[in-house]
Amino acid sequence: MPFTPSRRTFLAAAAATPLLSSAMLRAAEPDLSDEDLLERVLAAAKDTYDAKVGVVGVAAAGDTKSNYEFTQDWFQYGLQLWPHLVQHLPKHQDPRRILEIGSFEGRSTVWLIENMMRPYDELVCIDTWAGGEEHSKVNMGEVEARFDHNIAEATKKNPHAKIVKIKDVSTWGLAKQMDWLENPLYMFDFIYIDGSHQAPDVLCDAVMAWRLLSDGGL
Repeated sequence: MPFTPSRRTFLAAAAATPLLSSAMLRAAEPDLSDEDLLERVLAAAKDTYDAKVGVVGVAAAGDTKSNYEFTQDWFQYGLQLWPHLVQHLPKHQDPRRILEIGSFEGRSTVWLIENMMRPYDELVCIDTWAGGEEHSKVNMGEVEARFDHNIAEATKKNPHAKIVKIKDVSTWGLAKQMDWLENPLYMFDFIYIDGSHQAPDVLCDAVMAWRLLSDGGL
């Protein structure tokens, strides 16, 4: 089965955060071993780390420097991979829709606003801001406050971008998005999954989000 843009992005995310089974990783290319697939993704990340890719957003350099407030940086792999993906986004003239499952302090969200969103594009962020087991010692109220602050800062650079914050568990947040499945304008052109890190939750998010992905989406 040949790769499609959507499958390729899904597999890259799965390889970068190995939470899905090896059977799912091989689904798009059955003859490719897990080791070869991971090696291919990491090689692509290395090749594009310093690449200057022409982007359609408001900050072509990919910088996220401003009056932002971050205490964690779990987005380094995104800085390596995502600039390469921007040029493959659907080219239609309608406002694009982007879905982020798991936003935390908004580091990846800020990158999306600065580099992937055109004016009038829409970004939907789903997070409980309650944290998981790994956040037992983290003040999640402060994390959410930093997210709100960072998004307010980012939208100063792209004031016409529409940011929708949904504070809910991803299952319910995704289910709400399915109300509009009959209308192609409400499908998502880019979906990023980084919510719960429990394997059943990741699988559920991936399956539900797949139904919301537009034709040719990533």
